[in-house]
Amino acid sequence: GFGSEFEKGTIQTLLSYPLKRHMVLTAKLLSALGISLLMFLGIQFFALFIMAPQTVSANLTTVIVSYLASLSYPFFLTAILLIVAMKIRKGGLALVLGIVLYFALSVAQGILTALSITTGSPLTLKALSVLNPSLALQYHFNPLGSLTSGETLWNPSFNEVLAYVGGGYCLVIVAFLIVYYYFRRLNI
Repeated sequence: GFGSEFEKGTIQTLLSYPLKRHMVLTAKLLSALGISLLMFLGIQFFALFIMAPQTVSANLTTVIVSYLASLSYPFFLTAILLIVAMKIRKGGLALVLGIVLYFALSVAQGILTALSITTGSPLTLKALSVLNPSLALQYHFNPLGSLTSGETLWNPSFNEVLAYVGGGYCLVIVAFLIVYYYFRRLNI
């Protein structure tokens, strides 16, 4: 991966060519994320369309929004891990830190959801949904109830879900801009 190129020194070779740094980073991202993402989405969408063509065609907007919502969080984590890999310059350690970060954020998400349910306030869920828009989509289709009052705690509308997806991708864009900025300034 990208971190091991720092560790082995091959990034210096790439940067010795008459290419701008952002072009090298873009090529690395497209080769690592772009191709695999296109294959994943193509296979997933094709399989979904084969299994339930009427459902997919009748709910195409929902299917697309659900894919967009579920990919925002991994993109954000990818940007964070790129920064970590560039900072520590060790591929294996960056991978381990990425796995630990993913599970730590998953545990924090569970704790914050439980806090929201016990307090009866959807504020933490709304904050989490900016980071992980698939939560808003999940609670759109399966409203979350409160333990204390028994009424619906949070049931975002589809337009609110779209706003959370947009906010999540704004966060992803900012994170990748920070990656590009840091890579430009990095002394290698």
